[in-house]
Amino acid sequence: MSDDRKQDNAVSPEERRFAGLVLRLLGIEPIRVDRTSSPDAWFADLPDGRRVVAKTPGWLNSPGSPSVEAWVYAECARRGIRTASVLAVSADPECLVLQRLPGESLPRRSSSLPAGEQAVWARAGEDLRALHEVRLVGFGTLSPRGDGSKPAGKADRWCPFAEFARTEGIRWLVDGGYLPTAQGDRLLARIEEAQAAFDEVTEGRLLHGDLMSTHIFRSPDGAYEGLIDFGQAQSGDPRWDLARVPLWDGAEALDAVLDGYGSDVVTKEDREFLLPLYLLSFVVRHAVGHDRPDYIRTLLDRSGYRVLL
Repeated sequence: MSDDRKQDNAVSPEERRFAGLVLRLLGIEPIRVDRTSSPDAWFADLPDGRRVVAKTPGWLNSPGSPSVEAWVYAECARRGIRTASVLAVSADPECLVLQRLPGESLPRRSSSLPAGEQAVWARAGEDLRALHEVRLVGFGTLSPRGDGSKPAGKADRWCPFAEFARTEGIRWLVDGGYLPTAQGDRLLARIEEAQAAFDEVTEGRLLHGDLMSTHIFRSPDGAYEGLIDFGQAQSGDPRWDLARVPLWDGAEALDAVLDGYGSDVVTKEDREFLLPLYLLSFVVRHAVGHDRPDYIRTLLDRSGYRVLL
C-alpha cells in the first residue's frame, strides 16, 4: 500500500493481510484495499488502475473452495460464459484473485423491474443455461480433487439440502420457535412428497448456487457484463438455481431469467411446488445455527414457504 496508507493507524490487520496476499500472488503491491460485502473477500486497487478481488475461505465456504471456484471460472471462460477473469489462485494460503468486472451489480427491487434490467436478467439466464450444461459427478457442495480435474459433489443423491431440512433443519426451526409444530410437520410431509422428483435427478449439473441481483453485473450504459461469485457452486438439478432467484429479487426476476434461459424447463407444477420447496431448503440450510433471530425470520418470510402449507 502507499506510504500514506502504511502510516495510517486506521489500517487494520485484515487490510494488511489481504494487501500481502495480493502482493505475494500478483507481485504488485496494492495502493488500497477495501472490504466487500462478503466476509471472505476484499477489493484491492493496483497502481496500474486495475481493481481486483481477493477471496479466501469464509463462513459460507468449505475448505478448498477457492480452487473449486477458480475451476468454475475457468470452465465459464472455456464455454464463453461472461464472468470475471482469474488472475491467481493459491493453495497455501487458500486464496483466489480475480479481475473485477466493469460496471456495477444490479440493484434489488421491491417493485417492478425496469425494462433494461429485465434484459440484463434475461442475458444472465442465457449464461446460466450454458453453465448448467456442465455435467458433474455427485451432488451438493463441491469438493476439489487433488489432480486439478473436475470437482465432484460430496453427496451421492439429490437433494442433500432438502435431506438436511428433513432430518435436522425443520426441527431446529420448530424447537427455536421460528415455526409452529403443525407447520413444521406439514413441511416435512411436503419434503417426503418431493422424493420422487429428487430421484429423477440422476446426473448433477454445475449450479451457480447463489444467483441474485448483486451477482449480476451491468455496464454504465446498462449492458450485461456477466455473472460473479461462484463461492457456493454446487452440483445438482438446474431448477435449484432458478428457485433461488425470488428470495431477494422477486417473481418478476425469475420470469426475466426464464426469458433468456427458456421457460420450457419449468412447469406450472414446478413453480407451485418444487421451486418453493427448493427455496425453503436453501433458506433452512442458511438459517440453522445463525446467531441473528431477526435474520432467520426474514429468510423464512422471504422464502414464501407458506405456499407449501
